Amino acid sequence: MNPRVSLALIVLFVALGTAALFDPFGWKARKEEKKELEGQVYAWKDRRVAQLRLLGYGREIRLECAKDGGCPLDYSGDWRMLSPVQDDADPSNLGALLASLKNLAQLGRVETESDGELGEYGLHKPVARIEILFSGEKAPHWVELGGASAIGSNVYLRNSDNPRTVWLVASSIAEPLKKDAWHWRAKRILRGWETGQVASFEWKKGGASVSASKNGAVWTLEKPLQASGNAIMVEGLLNSVLYANAREVEGGAPPGSAPAFEAWVRGSGKEAHVKVWRAPKSARGAQDVLVQVVGRPLLYRADGTPFDRFNKPFDEFRLRRLLDFTVRNKMEKLTLRFPREKKFVEIRKNASGDWERSGGEELKEPLSQNRIKNFLDSLAATDVEGFTRTPALLSVYRGIADLELEWEGKERLKFVVHERSRALVNGELSGEARIMGGSFLSLLPIRVADLLASTNQKVVVQQEKADEHDHGHDEHDGHAH
Repeated sequence: MNPRVSLALIVLFVALGTAALFDPFGWKARKEEKKELEGQVYAWKDRRVAQLRLLGYGREIRLECAKDGGCPLDYSGDWRMLSPVQDDADPSNLGALLASLKNLAQLGRVETESDGELGEYGLHKPVARIEILFSGEKAPHWVELGGASAIGSNVYLRNSDNPRTVWLVASSIAEPLKKDAWHWRAKRILRGWETGQVASFEWKKGGASVSASKNGAVWTLEKPLQASGNAIMVEGLLNSVLYANAREVEGGAPPGSAPAFEAWVRGSGKEAHVKVWRAPKSARGAQDVLVQVVGRPLLYRADGTPFDRFNKPFDEFRLRRLLDFTVRNKMEKLTLRFPREKKFVEIRKNASGDWERSGGEELKEPLSQNRIKNFLDSLAATDVEGFTRTPALLSVYRGIADLELEWEGKERLKFVVHERSRALVNGELSGEARIMGGSFLSLLPIRVADLLASTNQKVVVQQEKADEHDHGHDEHDGHAH
């Protein structure tokens, strides 16, 4: 064989082998894509929809994408209903229909030659029709649904791409088309708001109102008293207003009676005012509410359960931790005073991050690192059980403290153990004390010995004994108030 021919053949074989191995032209990917699309009715992929018309089952529903350039065939579209009423459309339900069409799998196909053959599949008088106007096109693409197949839960379908081709597809594509107009309308009552946009929130029940403002992620209650807000509770109530979904549109005017609840949401240069009335029990037996967004004509019926949060008292929306973790983590130097023993200990973190004595009472043994760490962590991790303004308990709190904790050179927290079952701690507001429960008491040091390693080793051994729960409080005269 001619050497030049041999060389050419070798080069050709190497090139073919390289192409098969590395697929530089994407042949393999295109083949896989073609194989995937062969199992589907449509190959729409990245097309966008400008308008949609749903016909059948005695209804006609027209919808329009509110975005320039059209909406994708998924759940992310922004839709408006044009008829039978003008309203925002439900992006979830529309997205489900469009995604089902985009990914519609063919279970079989038949090529017909006459209208008579189409009649065999119920397509001479379709039960439903979908018209889709793609962005940039003048004429809509249509899909018609015919009769059900004799075997299996499937239906026959044809479309404008090739009206003589009959496709067999799953009957699930027909189910949404049986829904009334409410199915396609937006269910969310207060639209155009997200939690992150809200700068202040006010709610009112009867004659009592509460307001809160937000700075970053921190909520502050402004009235009736100024106090740190519990972000989880405040935003839980806020979100019950922002994301409430309607069951249906209620006909008629709002009730003439005063609302059971009202809420004002402010932020991003706008304000929304929502009124809520209790509705008679529905046929489902549920306690529904009637909701109106002031300035909008519609009155909605909604599930009343999320609005039960309005019944919670003011203190439920207060911050229930003694310290924020950011404050806890910055603690480098502390003073622990034990007034009953008339002693104090100053401690500070060393270079290795351990606590060591830096002043006050002389200690003959090492500090318990775990005891100190767990106690300080509990200040930021344990919820306050409640707030008290009861004169009798405030009198106890004003007595001799079991522990006074200072950092940054100032007294910050005072702890008084009451009846061996709880600790009273200075309140955030004047004329109140906070109540900490029994689990917190197991970590609260009330004597110098509680800070020592040897004492805490004994506590570990005996912690299951009921009389260890008060850490020997009865050793001090008058300690149990």
